[in-house]
Amino acid sequence: MKHTRSLRSLVRHSHRSNPSYPVRVQEQFRPSWRLFCRWLPAFCLGLVVTGCMVLSGCSNSGSGPDTGSSDPGSPGHSGANPRLALDVTHFNFGHHLTGDIIEHRIAFKNAGSADLVIHRAMGVGSHISVDVPHDPVPPGQGGDMIIRFDTRGQSGDQHRRVVILSNDPAEPRQYITFSVTIELLLGIEPRRVWFGTVSGSQPTAKSFVISGERVSDVQPAAVRCQPGDNVGAGVSFTVEDTRKTTSGGITVHVTMDTPLFDPGPFNIPVDVFSGLPELDPMSIVLTGTVAGPVGVEPSRLYFGRYEPGTPMTQTVRLRCEDGRMFRILQATTDQSMFSVNTIPADSAVEQTVDVIFTADTDADPRNRGVLTIETDLSKHNVVSVPLYAFRKVIKNR
Repeated sequence: MKHTRSLRSLVRHSHRSNPSYPVRVQEQFRPSWRLFCRWLPAFCLGLVVTGCMVLSGCSNSGSGPDTGSSDPGSPGHSGANPRLALDVTHFNFGHHLTGDIIEHRIAFKNAGSADLVIHRAMGVGSHISVDVPHDPVPPGQGGDMIIRFDTRGQSGDQHRRVVILSNDPAEPRQYITFSVTIELLLGIEPRRVWFGTVSGSQPTAKSFVISGERVSDVQPAAVRCQPGDNVGAGVSFTVEDTRKTTSGGITVHVTMDTPLFDPGPFNIPVDVFSGLPELDPMSIVLTGTVAGPVGVEPSRLYFGRYEPGTPMTQTVRLRCEDGRMFRILQATTDQSMFSVNTIPADSAVEQTVDVIFTADTDADPRNRGVLTIETDLSKHNVVSVPLYAFRKVIKNR
């Protein structure tokens, strides 16, 4: 009893000496209780939200099959897509003669569970055409597509490809490849003889070769070339038998007497007769450009970006290609802003002409003209040079 009183007196004494003593002992347990009370509503709310999400997922999974079964043929549904199944994806036409139009039929089938639609079928390159059905193909059914190849103008081994576009989601683009060997009975290589830019002061020559499976039946003396466009004596042909050489055919040399042609581009059709009526005529084209005897440098004058009121000068040089001396009779321009300085009066192999460009503030920002120079040469005595000038653009800062 005495001991109990002494303990009580100790507590009272401690309380009197330190009034916060029993409070500190209680605050060791208060923070945990306050934390629990603070987060309890949020925890309960999380449980409610999670339960709603689980119940919603179960509802969707249960209604999924009913939604898909309402349209089993829709392409977006799993297992209900069209499927283009081709019978073959590569074939060989074999050997054919040039000039034939050959075709091959390929079967296909809709191996899916929705309607198949072939949007387009086309050949990669020329000479190919494809016929395909454009109506929807029901599941389990099929059809044929026809691939045609025009061998005209073709020779040797050919490897081509056809592209097929459909609504097959797995392979919307499919390819069919084919190969063919075309035997040339008789043909010309090259069919377009390009002379390039040739001088107008001296003749120039090119050649082409007649070859093919039946070139051995051709007699060189029977080969005849007939140019069109009323060329007359301006083009001549010489036939040479080169079948025992690396060319393996009959070579025809073409000589153009270019001084008889006017300057500028030319395209001359020529009919070639081999002496075999069933294969004649064969056609080629002679093409190129005839330059005049006077060369011009530069071929066009560009004055750059000009400022109004500031004169600009450019120089044109003329030279006779065959070394003859000539004199400039006159030099004129078709626009008043372009003018010609004094022209040389003496004859020379090379002449120069100064062209001056001056524009005022009201001038067109883009100015074009033509410089025409006439010489004393008997033929091809007129030369034209294009002129260009553009106003300088000053940006506002």
